[in-house]
Amino acid sequence: EIPYRCFLPRKIDNLLLTGASLSFTYETIFMVMRNFPWCTQTGEIAGYAAGLSVGRGIAPKALEWTTPYF
Repeated sequence: EIPYRCFLPRKIDNLLLTGASLSFTYETIFMVMRNFPWCTQTGEIAGYAAGLSVGRGIAPKALEWTTPYF
């Protein structure tokens, strides 16, 4: 249940953040995000978003993540 906007840095285009570099509150980063399964899952999500962006010829920030892509 991570919002897609957490993967996007504010001032840099064409970059997706994963793992502990995501934007979260203090409690979330130390209680949830510091374990291996979450880091693996966020890496998979970022890779999937990157593939969709490249396939559509758009930047990751322009990707609409509100509809299912399956």
